Amino acid sequence: MKITIFFIFLLISISNTYCQSWEIEEQNINKIIQSGKTQLEVQELVKDWRAFRAEYGEYPALPFNDKNELEFTFIFDNQFNKEIIYNRILEWAAINFGALEAVLHYKNLESGKIILKGQFGITYSGDFMGGGFWGNKIEERTSTSNCKQTYIFTIKDNKLKIQVVDVEVVYEFGGYMGVTAYIPSEKYDTPLSNYYPITRSNKLSWKSNLNKLDEVSKRIFSLASDLNMYISDFKNDYSY
Repeated sequence: MKITIFFIFLLISISNTYCQSWEIEEQNINKIIQSGKTQLEVQELVKDWRAFRAEYGEYPALPFNDKNELEFTFIFDNQFNKEIIYNRILEWAAINFGALEAVLHYKNLESGKIILKGQFGITYSGDFMGGGFWGNKIEERTSTSNCKQTYIFTIKDNKLKIQVVDVEVVYEFGGYMGVTAYIPSEKYDTPLSNYYPITRSNKLSWKSNLNKLDEVSKRIFSLASDLNMYISDFKNDYSY
């Protein structure tokens, strides 16, 4: 009990300056402390966490629902009918994701439903162990990964609902020649929800995981906004 009170006392001076997501992370750290940490381990954890918060700054504006789960849902009003919105979605998908037959998994104009599976690349920074004489120096590096997601479009009259689900970050390892043999490449898909709260992972992953959450969220918001603009630009396409 004393350890938990000590931890809360250290963080209370900065908790009120950030959004609720920082508080959720800290609640998770409290759970880790209560799971059985020594006083020395608690002091080190609190020190690392405060340093990370001070360095990172504001928590990314991530779309959490009332259950503290990531949820990407967008609703747009348009002046066009169902058929125009339907066709503009398919056009936009062909422009952004390449061959439409490769990403289109379902379409039904009558029900106003379209389901697509797309992907995009993300670039993020993070801390990695390496460098130095003994190879134990922490360095910041920039990495790239692909992100897969499923888009569910629902058209009702002149309204469009976009739900982005099954969001996964794809990692690829190998694909190079080792000292004595070729190391084949392997891919691993990790659900985006696995990165939150970031304090579930080791402290070396805090920065990269939070940056992944931020970058993926920004890209999904950007794509949804871009689609809405493409639909809204329908008349201009035919005004020549």
